[in-house]
Amino acid sequence: MPARQALAATVVLAALGSVLGGCLPSTTLGTLRPALSFVDTTGGRVAVEHGIAVPSFERQPRPRIDLDGPWRVEDASLDGDLSLTDRAQALAAIEREAGGRQATAFDDSTWDTVPVPGMLDPPPRAPVGGAWYRRHVDVPATWDGRSVTLKFEAANYVVDVWLNGTYLGAHEGGATPFAFDATAALAPGRDNVLAVRVDEPDLGTRVDTVPWGLLDWWSYAGLTGSVWLEASDPVRAARADVVPHLDGADVSVVIENRTDGPVAPAVQLDVYAANLTPANLLDPDPASLLPPLPAVPSNPRLPPAEIGGRPEPAVGRLPVPERPTVTSATLASPTIRARSAAVVTTSLLIPDPALWDLGRPSLYVLRVTVDRPAGGTDSLMETFGLRRIAVDPTAPRLLLNGRAVSLVGAAVHDEVLEPAAAGSTSTIAPQGAPLSTAADALAQLRRAMSVNANFIRAGHEPADANLLRLADRLGIAIWEEIPLYHFTPLTFDAARTRGVAAQLLTEMALRDMNRPSVLFHGLSNESTGGDERTAALAALRDVDRDVDGTRLTGQAAYGFDAADGTSDPLDVVGITSYFGVFYGVDPDADTAAALDAAHARYPKKPVMILEFGHWADTPADEAEQTRIFRATEAAVAPRRDTIEGGFVGSLVWWSLDDYLTSRPGLTIERFGLFAPDGTPRPVAAVLGARFAALDQPPPVVRQPPRQPGREAVDEPPMLAALLLTLAIGLGGPLAIVALLTARGHRRTQPARRALVS
Repeated sequence: MPARQALAATVVLAALGSVLGGCLPSTTLGTLRPALSFVDTTGGRVAVEHGIAVPSFERQPRPRIDLDGPWRVEDASLDGDLSLTDRAQALAAIEREAGGRQATAFDDSTWDTVPVPGMLDPPPRAPVGGAWYRRHVDVPATWDGRSVTLKFEAANYVVDVWLNGTYLGAHEGGATPFAFDATAALAPGRDNVLAVRVDEPDLGTRVDTVPWGLLDWWSYAGLTGSVWLEASDPVRAARADVVPHLDGADVSVVIENRTDGPVAPAVQLDVYAANLTPANLLDPDPASLLPPLPAVPSNPRLPPAEIGGRPEPAVGRLPVPERPTVTSATLASPTIRARSAAVVTTSLLIPDPALWDLGRPSLYVLRVTVDRPAGGTDSLMETFGLRRIAVDPTAPRLLLNGRAVSLVGAAVHDEVLEPAAAGSTSTIAPQGAPLSTAADALAQLRRAMSVNANFIRAGHEPADANLLRLADRLGIAIWEEIPLYHFTPLTFDAARTRGVAAQLLTEMALRDMNRPSVLFHGLSNESTGGDERTAALAALRDVDRDVDGTRLTGQAAYGFDAADGTSDPLDVVGITSYFGVFYGVDPDADTAAALDAAHARYPKKPVMILEFGHWADTPADEAEQTRIFRATEAAVAPRRDTIEGGFVGSLVWWSLDDYLTSRPGLTIERFGLFAPDGTPRPVAAVLGARFAALDQPPPVVRQPPRQPGREAVDEPPMLAALLLTLAIGLGGPLAIVALLTARGHRRTQPARRALVS
């Protein structure tokens, strides 16, 4: 690190320390290493975490015990340094700290209960440092002999897990899923006890967590996602990854052998056209999208009771019709060693393909069946769509399925706000909770669709799985990102050294591999540093291409810095744009100048405005929201990449909804197009009308014929598309950016200081 940057980083830490009551962030790096790695095996590489292949986290056609609902919980002041220490050195001390809470016989009857998914820290409660969770679960005796996986959708931030007193492992990262092989520790036919230690080190007290500092959103701690047990045959399809093309797909299936001997199973792939209807829109089970079975033909020579199952054709006996497949393949699996895995791959050509597109979300269902010679069958299902997002090699524009698009939309947080009830004595209004249900995600997306948005920036963490599943089914594009939020040269180096950012990106990419709606992976938001940031972003880009490679990469950089060259390694130039709000004077002229400067710096890359907007604390502010939208959009309109000579690929309003914040002195940020009660603010109508006017349905050279069961859900047509991502500030870390960029962004209200998110 150059001496000048080292000095700046020192001043930054001192400034942040003053905000946090004089407590400087610790520059000591934890030794807890990411549990995820890749191993070379027969057929290719396999992502492994906690000793097993990283599985699919979609609902599967397997026996399942949902562990959502009430869990016993006890707040605890946990040792954050211990939490971030390698478990080979720390586990004994952690179990001493536990005082028996991980043991099966521990009495938790006096503990409170909290729902899972849920939170430990409802706003504005101060963080408690962590907690212990416990849950009793009856496992049927029929699970004896099966392989059992324990899956967590999300837990914030460092988690240790015991089953029946047996330690399973640890995970770091607040918004990505993880899993354990629970077979050996499970007791089928008896009561089982799960114990979970969850620690969230106070943000801003150390530099090696991701995120690391004060946030302009509410960081909900605890078991924030679903938890479940899933049983399967010991020889199982762990995951199936689909690389889409416009006429088919490459499929890679990880077969896991959890037995004590070698096995060479048969693998069958079947692809179906998804039957998406309003009735199954919210159903997370891919099987719900399978096309219906054809009617069973009548046969008067057979009693009705005999019509069922899968009888062989014979005289006087009619076979039960099968679901129509789009394509199928039978694969020969290599011999898989005991307690190991292998990869089988194939390329599938899909006749008369229906493409996933904005507002026209054609989907497919992949079913993988694994049969082992000694008996035993396993099935896995995934949904996917055929689409391709790329940068035009001849011009700086986005191409979706080969045609130019300019995306329009809004940014969201994974949060549900509800107005305080009449007569409530709550100290805050509205109330908030992490988004965790499909119904809540649908309500959020319907608000976006009501203003003709077809692009969502899901920031600043990996998005809720419900949101992405519904975006797939509604035809809404997504920018998804990892929480490298306001990183500095020092924290970029810390994240790279510990490997946490790469782990989070890998876990996000693996979870969402088959999501056609996710078009972009964001690698950083409004960060500082030159060489350090460029190196970190280049390394993360390489991780992304190695794991996935079907999405475009970008960051959300400050729009006012025309000299910023840290997007060199990335596919698109993402910026946040607050001219006339936090900096600049004229939101039209200054935005236009900034866009032209970014285009001059990157003449071959689309420029994407990922956030712009204004708060709405007063009626006058609401009028200012409308002015800022009109002026900024006026600068963008003649530069849209769908226009000859244009180069702007997206326009995203910050934000769709108001959101709760942990910034000192504030409870709620009112940047939303919608108030907490769902009422649209005046800017929503103006924005919606303009987004509708920008919608220019692309010319279709050959529209694939719609097949039965392939119709889209009856929704308003998605109009033009633009990425909305804005994140509004860190009150204290304003000092950071002011010091590192020599620019301060101040809201013209007493006691209100904001840094663009």
